Amino acid sequence: MKIQLSLDFIELEDAFLLSDRISHMIDIIEFGTPFLINYGAPVMRLFRDKYENIFLADSKIIDGGYKESLKLFDYGADIVTALSHSSYKTLEGVSNASEEKNKGFMIDFIQDEITEGKIKEFEKLNPEYFCVHSSNDLRNIRNPYNDLKKIKKVNTLVKIAVAGGLNLVNLPNIIELVPDLLIIGGTITNSNDPADVIHKIKGLIEDGNKESKKRNPG
Repeated sequence: MKIQLSLDFIELEDAFLLSDRISHMIDIIEFGTPFLINYGAPVMRLFRDKYENIFLADSKIIDGGYKESLKLFDYGADIVTALSHSSYKTLEGVSNASEEKNKGFMIDFIQDEITEGKIKEFEKLNPEYFCVHSSNDLRNIRNPYNDLKKIKKVNTLVKIAVAGGLNLVNLPNIIELVPDLLIIGGTITNSNDPADVIHKIKGLIEDGNKESKKRNPG
């Protein structure tokens, strides 16, 4: 189970200071949509010069899939995100750009219904991840846990990411469902001791792995 740090509502200088402290403890650095709006996609090149993490641009592509993906990959993204609401042609464009550049993409189901039909259709595009994602504005209404349960019932080989208000209280239940990627923002970025928070998250993951082995000893 991997950890993705989401840089959203954070100043550039603070983002560098935070990355200096914890980049070695996480797998993916996400340039969140607010961060990209504030500083532009070329900011990823500044991080590329300093860190060896995988970089994800939370671009939420919904049109112009091929051209937008190519540009983001040129700016340093290893993975781009596209919305499940997009037309199949748009998602196909993202897929084609990803294949051309030997990069990856994530299909984000934020505020969308997850159905087996959609999953099976999108699988043909070879995304690296499907993401279940509770939006910031509706986080108190919609819980990513329920969507994660729903998508885990579908037999898919695509890796599953989960995002939206993950914290030390709700993570044990999320981890129990064994997603491939935990996307965590404010719980880390707003902490006075982000390294300690990540240590605790990794402890929860380890505990979850132990419980999973007990339930499935074979």
